[in-house]
Amino acid sequence: MNKLNEKFYGILAAGSATVFTSKSASAATIGDIIESLTDSFRPAATLISVVCYLGGAALVAQGLLKLKNHIDQPEKAPLKDALGRLIVGAGLIAIPFIVEAVLESMGGTQGGNVTGGDGFGL
Repeated sequence: MNKLNEKFYGILAAGSATVFTSKSASAATIGDIIESLTDSFRPAATLISVVCYLGGAALVAQGLLKLKNHIDQPEKAPLKDALGRLIVGAGLIAIPFIVEAVLESMGGTQGGNVTGGDGFGL
């Protein structure tokens, strides 16, 4: 079993060394490396934004329904349930805007797209 683990880790190390050297060899500067990393993470950032928007919209809708239930039957539907969902939903909707504002203030975006280090001179 120990030899099997050694072979697995050897293959894993060789594969990761091949991947990292091919990426690093084609990049001339640190800025190019950072730009390629940001390009590779852009689809994940878009997915996270979509999940935040959809989750926030769903929680705001649930919060509004809970608020209506509280208005109709205040003794059975507490107000804290509605307000909690509304606040968390609004927070989820605000996350992509906050991230974009932080990136713009650091100089890392250009027209809403992450460019990979222009603000730091890399």
